[in-house]
Amino acid sequence: MCVKTKPCFWLFVLLWLFVYHRTCFSIGADTILASQSLSVSQTLLSQNRIFELGFFRPGTSHNIYLGIWHRNFGNNAIVWVANRESPSNNPASLKLELLSDGNLVLLKNVTKTVWSTALASSMPNTTKAEAVILDDGYFVIRDGSNPSTIYWQSFDYPTDTWLPGAKLGINKHTGQVQRLISWKNSEDPAPGMFSVGIDPNGSSQFFIEWNRSHRYWSSGRWNGQIFSLVPEMRFNYLFNYSYVSNENERYFTYSFYNTSIISRFVIGAQGQIQQLFSVKGPWGWFPSWAQPNDKGGVYGLCGGFGVYGVLHENSSSYCECLKGFKPLVQNEWSSVLKSEVDSRTAQVNRSTAWKKKRNRSTAWFCLRS
Repeated sequence: MCVKTKPCFWLFVLLWLFVYHRTCFSIGADTILASQSLSVSQTLLSQNRIFELGFFRPGTSHNIYLGIWHRNFGNNAIVWVANRESPSNNPASLKLELLSDGNLVLLKNVTKTVWSTALASSMPNTTKAEAVILDDGYFVIRDGSNPSTIYWQSFDYPTDTWLPGAKLGINKHTGQVQRLISWKNSEDPAPGMFSVGIDPNGSSQFFIEWNRSHRYWSSGRWNGQIFSLVPEMRFNYLFNYSYVSNENERYFTYSFYNTSIISRFVIGAQGQIQQLFSVKGPWGWFPSWAQPNDKGGVYGLCGGFGVYGVLHENSSSYCECLKGFKPLVQNEWSSVLKSEVDSRTAQVNRSTAWKKKRNRSTAWFCLRS
């Protein structure tokens, strides 16, 4: 016997499958108003549909994060993560809400705060507060009646990515530093071992550091046009770089000469900083610059008694131990290095065994034989 099914039933099924597969769908707006919220099944789109804010799962991870990404590239181009140290794995209980006091909070199980903007000072009129995702990748809390009044912005709290118009620097009054900190690995945006930031001692140079302590690369000082140890900046015709130092702050920023090109700097989990660019359209990212040039210059990449070299015959490892030492766990080491890439945007599948056994920053260790 054949039973007829109403067309609206199949429409409901198709809609449910789409939401399940995509994880989120856009609500067609760029703004959350006071006392409104955003669920896991929703996203915000910037006015010209350049950036999208919402919830995502990196790779095959079950953890859920709130982040911002380039809409044309989806999860392959995450540029900011709110709760990078406090993920959730229950989509039904998670939501982002703009409270009546003007603070953004990420809540789970209705009342438990996972992340918040934690604004200490009160706003003049919180009923006019709004949280907006902008076309330059900013996520801001601002006065809806006077949009130029910004109370909080995501660019003051970068993760591993530096977008045009954002600052990398230090506030001379508060000591707040804007630095990039790598992901632990391609499926864990928690702070990794590598960071890049301005010299806290007052010079106009940038350092890449391992474990926030050991400096292994310097840009050299800024001479008004280029950094002294980055001579290739002389041949730049795409970006306008600026270094600013005044009584309030010191920072470095950049913008485009050609607005048809989009760009981002990323400090990778392998310890290199890369500048990636793409022409507007459905294309991928292309590396234009990376430091250190050779991964062998990345401090600690192969551990204290290991060296970075070429891929050897009958081996999937780029690292090898010094004479008299052996890898701590040979099979895990090889499986990860086999899938090593210059940036996480390549979305390489790492071994399942590695993901389960090691949920922290990538590190290689050699022990005495």
